[in-house]
Amino acid sequence: MNEPTATSDIRFSTWFKSSYSQPSESACVEIRFGAGHTGVRDSKAPGSGQLEFRGGAWFQFTTWLIDGRQSGPANL
Repeated sequence: MNEPTATSDIRFSTWFKSSYSQPSESACVEIRFGAGHTGVRDSKAPGSGQLEFRGGAWFQFTTWLIDGRQSGPANL
């Protein structure tokens, strides 16, 4: 995954496709980082809303996915 780059406001940071997305895949997510926030949205429907992770929640979530844990991430 790409490393976060902090900006003063997440609304002004640039969306980018996940490093795990393949060019041939039609389903992928876009991510943007801000100071203490991570935004995630559907690349095929960017205007339909986004998820926002605060603090270390994005790191906890992606670590949980990579580790393949069966229980949900704490404190999301």
